[in-house]
Amino acid sequence: MRVLICGKSSYIGARTQRALTKRGHTADAVSVRENGAAVDLFGYDAVIFCAALVHRKERKDEAALYDDINRRLPADFATRAKTAGVGQFVFLSSWAIYGKNGAVGGECEIREDTEPAPVTLYGRSKLDAELALTALSSPEFTVAVLRIPAVYGDGAPGNPARLRKLARCCPIFPKADNRRGRVDAEALAVALCAIVERRDGGTLHCCDGDLPSTSRIYADLRAEMGKRTRLSPFLGKLVTAFGKRIGVVQKLFGNLTIDENLIYKV
Repeated sequence: MRVLICGKSSYIGARTQRALTKRGHTADAVSVRENGAAVDLFGYDAVIFCAALVHRKERKDEAALYDDINRRLPADFATRAKTAGVGQFVFLSSWAIYGKNGAVGGECEIREDTEPAPVTLYGRSKLDAELALTALSSPEFTVAVLRIPAVYGDGAPGNPARLRKLARCCPIFPKADNRRGRVDAEALAVALCAIVERRDGGTLHCCDGDLPSTSRIYADLRAEMGKRTRLSPFLGKLVTAFGKRIGVVQKLFGNLTIDENLIYKV
């Protein structure tokens, strides 16, 4: 099988390319923002679109930029792929389309009937891309949308990187018993391989089955660094008492899970 990965320098794209190669496939990668328009798509069996504008502080005046990169770019590329006879287009989306930070001290679960309600430019642009791509789906052109939570692993960007940075210097951390959806980068790469091998389509979800608390993740990070951690029940109570409406606290200590029946099985 010949697969093209859009997002040559992306964290997920690089791992997916290695995983596909190990499974005996021909996997090419391209930077769509630099030279995507010049790529010849004829002869490819599938395209995996990992490129996105993400992991940056948003500004209100950047709506057009997010739309251009996260919605228009994949939609245009998918249109070209369909015209070239590519059989499948896999789009990496995000739980950001649901607009949920998580519930501190309560439950927040994504279910089959959970309606998208993005609150960020990133989430809005991802949802708009999903709608545009789904409209291109046909019996000859399979479109798969894979919605994912935070991705972790060696060198992972975003919140995992910020938590690791904090773990290097802070020995005290709130003790909280929460569960947040996340997915291991290598497991995600394997799931993407399975999707193209099976030619699966529709809206799919990828998430780890085992979801340790943020406190456990933090302590494990410090243990890897050879450092001890003091998990404070008092700080945990402060988080529960005062953090329910604070976005950054919700993202760290809020519960945000998904119905296990929705998780893509490899």
